[in-house]
Amino acid sequence: MALIPVTIFANESTSDNSTVYAVPPGGGRVYPGTNVSVIPGDVLVTNDTRSMGLHGHAAIVGDWDGVTVSIEGSGYSPGLTSLDDWFKKRPNTKVMRWTGASSQAINAGFWAKSYVSTHPNATFSLINTLGDQDKVYCSKIPWMAFYYGSNIAIDGHSYIADMVYSPYAWLSASKMSAVAAIGAM
Repeated sequence: MALIPVTIFANESTSDNSTVYAVPPGGGRVYPGTNVSVIPGDVLVTNDTRSMGLHGHAAIVGDWDGVTVSIEGSGYSPGLTSLDDWFKKRPNTKVMRWTGASSQAINAGFWAKSYVSTHPNATFSLINTLGDQDKVYCSKIPWMAFYYGSNIAIDGHSYIADMVYSPYAWLSASKMSAVAAIGAM
């Protein structure tokens, strides 16, 4: 029997580390047309969408299976989408990856996935602070995930900053690096 190498991450919500996750790196999934492993906390940026004057669209990978977390736009609440469905709808996507500790990105991804169930009534709005969890837009969800899931303020912005963190801001965000470009992105 062949052994599969695994990476073990402690569940930081328990103080005694009584629960651990043992998963193959990337869960065995790769991004379409690449050999790049899917990792929770990856931020997906596409040029396939324009909504409410905001160009592009963004999501964060929320688990090892590649579930993405985002909000579609006005009239929607944050939701989960499979990676397959993301790429069917948005074939032009750049994958941005946190270059700091991988556990920080993974925690951000897990936070984002849980955010959907803890904030079912969150609404789309571009007029709010970065830390407001009840009024969100697509590219703000990954920012909040890093802030609340890993205590990282991307680009040094405060949670009280009254600004729009656009999808394309992720392409030049500090400590983020492009690991894949799928399609014409």
